[in-house]
Amino acid sequence: MKWLRTITSTRCAPHALAFGPDQQINDPADGTQDRPDIVAERNGLPIFVAYEDAGGSRLIRSDDLGDTWSPSMAIGGASERPALAFRDEVLVEGVVETSATLFIAYAEGGSIYLIEGTFPDGLAMPVALGAPVLVGPGTEPDVAATTDAVHVAWEKDGQIFAASGPGGAALSAELRVDTGGGEAFVPSIAANRTTGAVYVAYHARRGMGDTDVYLNVSKDRGASYGDQEVRIDDDGGGQNQLNISIGIDDRSQQLYATWEDRRGGANVYFSRSVDDGATWDPNLETGAGLGGDQFTPQAVIDPGRNAYVFFIDTTDGRRPLFTRFNPDGIFDPPLQASERAGQAGASANNPSVATDRYGTIYAVWSENHGGPDLNIFFARAE
Repeated sequence: MKWLRTITSTRCAPHALAFGPDQQINDPADGTQDRPDIVAERNGLPIFVAYEDAGGSRLIRSDDLGDTWSPSMAIGGASERPALAFRDEVLVEGVVETSATLFIAYAEGGSIYLIEGTFPDGLAMPVALGAPVLVGPGTEPDVAATTDAVHVAWEKDGQIFAASGPGGAALSAELRVDTGGGEAFVPSIAANRTTGAVYVAYHARRGMGDTDVYLNVSKDRGASYGDQEVRIDDDGGGQNQLNISIGIDDRSQQLYATWEDRRGGANVYFSRSVDDGATWDPNLETGAGLGGDQFTPQAVIDPGRNAYVFFIDTTDGRRPLFTRFNPDGIFDPPLQASERAGQAGASANNPSVATDRYGTIYAVWSENHGGPDLNIFFARAE
């Protein structure tokens, strides 16, 4: 039986977070496990993590907030870059109208696939995965879901595409998302549970030779995208911006973006939009004051409207760090999620982060411990 959690407040106020001990959560195995993605049900029950594993991808779940994890199960065949999204259960007058659903997008053999999963209570009950649905040719998938739709974005031949629909095989034909000349790469997708708007961010080369970060918005639940993409970064020096992560606060309707930025070195930058992505605040350096480089940030917003950024920092080895964009418009001092990264050759990579309605933070990353193999590690902050 799953844990039960009781809400004590209707709004999560900003709170001091502290990470508990980190733990390896993938099955013991030779070889490398990497590129994890994490998603949580709104109560944190369950949590799912998918990751690459030596020529394929695997899925695990926790029904106790990350204290214990199920044996892993395979996703597809020679799959890679798994991305997860969660559709919460919808109740109408106490009756389940829409069951909770896990969506898994992944790349395999130069094409993008989507799988739906359902999950009985308890780790002993395996997740039931449906048949893979071919979305279209491409790589670098990402996925988002609302109560009535699922949205997939991906890269194909230096362009960004997306498809939307209620799920299963009922996705739309692919739509071109980026609108400029030049190549575009590695989309991040988010969907607004209130309005149904869909946001796709990516980095793209637009004339000067360097890459910048852009956004395009669908205001009709993925049926069409805007005629003009919007640039998010404000770098005027011709340096690269890349690997963007986009998040939405469903209550305030504010958008938050974080990305790698090469102005002044390798740093993580951040910006906010209060007008549905039409304009963006002056960019802030998330890792200001850190002496090393920062990479691969991920954005998440909790129900208390706290925006967080989880990223890799090299100030003292490669460590996963976590920070909050606070009400003063600056970032809190960062927290380290790993107890060992940066020590004795242990090196962290590829972070991913999720939250639930209580404001609990769930973080995963890949990490070695002095040897060549990477494993998947997890830590919880509350």
